[in-house]
Amino acid sequence: MAKKKRSRGADNPIAYVDESVSMDPSLPEGQRLYTMTGVVVDPGAQAWMNTHMREVAGDAFHANKAKPQEVSAVIAEVAAEKGVRSIVTVRSAADPKNFEDTRKDCLAELSRRLSRSNVRLMVMDDRSNGTGSTDLNDRDRATIQEAKGAGLVRDEFQIEFGKGTERPMLHAADAIGWQVRRGIERNEPSRLTIPLSAPEHMQPQEKMRIVEAPKLDRDAQGRLQRPAQPQQGASPASQVTALQARLENLTQNAAKLAPTAEQARIATNKALTELRAEERQRLTAKGKGKSKGKGKASRLEETRGSSHEGRKSKERRSR
Repeated sequence: MAKKKRSRGADNPIAYVDESVSMDPSLPEGQRLYTMTGVVVDPGAQAWMNTHMREVAGDAFHANKAKPQEVSAVIAEVAAEKGVRSIVTVRSAADPKNFEDTRKDCLAELSRRLSRSNVRLMVMDDRSNGTGSTDLNDRDRATIQEAKGAGLVRDEFQIEFGKGTERPMLHAADAIGWQVRRGIERNEPSRLTIPLSAPEHMQPQEKMRIVEAPKLDRDAQGRLQRPAQPQQGASPASQVTALQARLENLTQNAAKLAPTAEQARIATNKALTELRAEERQRLTAKGKGKSKGKGKASRLEETRGSSHEGRKSKERRSR
């Protein structure tokens, strides 16, 4: 019997992606954020994970309209699932006047990171809204194609669209993006860490990443293009200028990420300190157990030795 041919990328993880946009008028305009989150899951686990998520979130879940306890329940389900590999959130300032450009920057950066993590399929929330128009989805498809042409994303990377009623794991991306955005906007570090169950060998900062969307290079038509590199044969001065511009851009991004990175570093160091303390206690208890055992053994040897010497002296006297 011929073996069934597996589709390309069938063994690769799948990412469920959704956005979260600040709707809070009480926040200053410069403080409002846009986030796009990808929840990466094992391909073999997605069927039962979608089933579990439907039981927790239902079909009509939307984090902006849900109660806080409903959002917490969705996130708790994600944290408990062994099939969740990692979470990546790309953040940017929310700009209502240039919403599609912001989305494009975040989608390109998220796709680049997911592709680099061996993801081959990204499932996104369908933006047709029941109208039958695919214009907005086509924009996202075009972004992925441009990212491939710019060398940011692998050629085999694919994108699909669906609704939460069909793909409930999209609710997970919605809830996590909402929580991360709120945590950054309101300076609530506890919202920025989700203790995933698996994989156990990864550090907390590897399981959940929050990154700033870079301003990507575009051509005159606004299409993504490869990052500018110093031209070969260019004068040293022009090469230095180009490198300085790239360094300044990286420095600005690092400055924006500094609070989040510092919070993650502090949380990670605290966790490592607690683990080391537990390990020291375990080793100390184990060492005490061994020393007690050694003491009993040495006393037993002494008893045996004295009995042996006594028998020898009796034998000599009898002779």
